[in-house]
Amino acid sequence: MVCRNILRPEDCIEEKDPKDFYKKFNPTISTDIKIFSITQILFTTTVFNLVFINASLLSTLRYVYLEYL
Repeated sequence: MVCRNILRPEDCIEEKDPKDFYKKFNPTISTDIKIFSITQILFTTTVFNLVFINASLLSTLRYVYLEYL
């Protein structure tokens, strides 16, 4: 039922089928979303590892360099 009158919203109440109440929600995820999410996880992990490995190497090199001065 399409409600065309804003002044009477009680006429626009959607009638629900009682059988639909126990229907389980089953979302489906498309393949391109799965590929995008895996790519995003891999890219984020790679950037995270590169940043922190380089940071730890730089801090170690700084301490080694300062010891020999």
